[in-house]
Parts: sequence; C-alpha cells; structure tokens
Amino acid sequence: MKIKEIVEYIDSFAPFSTAMSYDNCGLLIGDGETEPSGAVISLDATMDALQYALDHKCNLVVTHHPIIFNPLKRIGAQSAVYQYIRHGVSVISAHTNLDMAKGGLNDLLAKRLGLTGISGLGVVAQQPYQKLTVFVPEAFAGAVMDAMAEAGAGEFGGYSRCFFAAEGKGYYQPEAGSHPFRGKEGSLHTEAEVRLEAICHPAKARAAVEAMVRAHPYERPAYDLMDDLSLTAPVYEGRVGMLATPLTPGTLAGQVKERLGLEAVGLVCREGLEEKPLVRVAVCSGAGSSILYDCAKEGIDALITSEIKHNIAQDALDMGIIMVDGGHYGTEIIAVPLLAQKLEGRFPELPVFPFVQQPAIRAVY
Repeated sequence: MKIKEIVEYIDSFAPFSTAMSYDNCGLLIGDGETEPSGAVISLDATMDALQYALDHKCNLVVTHHPIIFNPLKRIGAQSAVYQYIRHGVSVISAHTNLDMAKGGLNDLLAKRLGLTGISGLGVVAQQPYQKLTVFVPEAFAGAVMDAMAEAGAGEFGGYSRCFFAAEGKGYYQPEAGSHPFRGKEGSLHTEAEVRLEAICHPAKARAAVEAMVRAHPYERPAYDLMDDLSLTAPVYEGRVGMLATPLTPGTLAGQVKERLGLEAVGLVCREGLEEKPLVRVAVCSGAGSSILYDCAKEGIDALITSEIKHNIAQDALDMGIIMVDGGHYGTEIIAVPLLAQKLEGRFPELPVFPFVQQPAIRAVY
C-alpha cells in the first residue's frame, strides 16, 4: 500500500474539499507514493509526536491540526516542519473536514455529551452528490447492483436502490498478460452488458465504488464517478441535540467536565439564569464559538465549544444563551481514537499507534 491510499480513504469519509477556506488539510509533508511503515495518530504534529513515530519506526504521522496552517516565511532547523522532512516522516492532516464530517468530531462530541436527536447546525457549504456509472455483464448486473446498494448507492430524497439500467454491448481485446473475464488474447470480444447508474451521497460514493469493484467480474472495470449538480448535501459547522433531562447551566458545565475528562471548564451565564433549565444544546469542536449566532436563530439554549472570545461571550450574555468552554484540546483530543479506529479497520496490515500528548495549556487552579 501507499500513503496516497490513506489520503484517499480519509477523503472518503471526511472530504478535504469540505474544509473551511482558511484551513490547510491533506498530505502536507511527504510523497503519496511512499509505502507507510506505520502510522502515529496525534492531535498535533509536535516534536514529541515525531520522536514517538521514530521510536516506533513509523514514517507517517496523521494529525487533526495541520502542521502548516499559516504561510511560512522561513523554515528553521529547529522547526517541526524541518525536522519531519529531515527524518523522512510524512504528515497527513484532517482538520475542519473531520470536524464537520458525518460521523466526525462534532457527531462524536455530541454523543459523548449524551445528546439525542442530533442534527446539523450552521450550513457552511453544499457538497454535490456523485453519479456512479459502470458497465457490467448482464449475468452479473444484479450482484453488482446489490453490492453498490449495500454501500449506500441509490439513496436520496427518501428513496433507496434507485438505479438506472440500459442494455448494450461492450467491446475489448485482451492483450498478452491480461486475465480477461471472457475472450481470447489478441481477439476482439463482444460482451452483452448493462450500464448501471446510481446517485451517491458524497460521504458514501467511495464505499460504493469499492463495493462495485469487488463485486465486478472484470479484471479492471470501467466506471465514471462525477458530480451530479442537481443534488447537494449540506455541510454543517456544528451539531444540535436534546439533553435527556433538562440541566441547569452549572450542572451542564459539570457534565461536560466529567464526560470529557477535563480539569476545568469555562461557563458563560448571565446573572439570573443560573437555574434556567437547558434542553436544546449545540456543540462545535475546537474554536467554534462564532456558531453562537446560528444558536440564536434556532432558539438553542446552550453552546459547548472552546476559545470563547470576549465579544462572543458578551453577545451570549446579551442573548441569554449559555456557553460552556471545554478547551480546544478537551473538545478535540477525541480525534485521536477516532482516526486510529478508522485506519485500523480499513488497513489491518498497517501498524497504527495512537499518541496522546498533554495539552499545551493546562488549568492550574
């Protein structure tokens, strides 16, 4: 396998194209053609994470936070970027694309905090659906269609297993060294085929392709995967859900502290609202406090996020919305086990080592 396959896999469940415009995601250091000897999963591409990778003979570090975020005017010998390059360790970063992905950090954070009826909050983009087209021998059309459907192809607008099929003929000439499904080397072969087309949710398109390839009898099936601009899927910055039982602001803050294993949390609560029962709660991992204004539009009681700026806190007080600051580290360290679990499941042959480092900023009270 190659590093580019890991990049493609991450892109399949957290498309890099959905990252915020200010972000920097993907393969940031290294060559996609390199074979990975092992992968360290870390929140940040720190020097400690690099040493951990070298100790475990890994030439790849997968992070949530980008090792290169702002433009670099120089790369000093003591900088992390220089040292990763010097030691031949590649870095893949999945940042805001992983925050917002279906099943990503925001979904995981909402579930960790016990929210139910979770839905998206704050549309930041519209991602086009994908149209998958493939030609299949008639006798195998049903099996290939079933495999694609199991992977989620043909699901949209409240429908499932929506496929278009058209009969036709395919022509190919097997050459030396090939292993054709039918036909003889050097002779033009005609095969009765069915053209299958299905619309795929962008988060399921890659899985549908992989399922199709596995079920297809051809050595190398011909297929197209392209944007279908008639359908789009919203990309949400945050999530909103319901608490099982109403909580007061102080109790909610305590629950966030307990369930995320934090030393301390911050609480923004206007005087007189200390006993307000909170029911609808929004979450946005990392520095997502600007989603406060979406909370106001939706009548949401509280927002759990981090790095709440003074002006944001003042606006929350004015609007009567409760805010809980779980810290950037506290709301995003869950990215490490999430990415590790996904890579272990998809690449069982790849040694994967989660690396959890203490936060750069720690509570001292």
